[in-house]
Amino acid sequence: MIAVDTNILVAAIQTFDPLTRVTARRAVKALYRVATRPANANGLGFSPEEAARLVDRFPTILRLLPETPGIFPTCRELVLQHRVSGIHVHDARIAPA
Repeated sequence: MIAVDTNILVAAIQTFDPLTRVTARRAVKALYRVATRPANANGLGFSPEEAARLVDRFPTILRLLPETPGIFPTCRELVLQHRVSGIHVHDARIAPA
């Protein structure tokens, strides 16, 4: 198993290493948070929709480790529905739990 840090996922946007196949769902959600953080605040400055498209690619190329069922899809729906971005994404995870 290879554990992947959020920084690796951010770097993977431009150069994905096919050997990196396993990550925790938390890292994928952290990628959304970093992607929607403003560029001048050490983020990527993506809109919530752009970040969602990016994050949606990772479950197709990585095997995500288990988490309580329903939290990830519910959190994803909440952040898109309410256009949550940046550091507030972490707080959105509390609602479905």
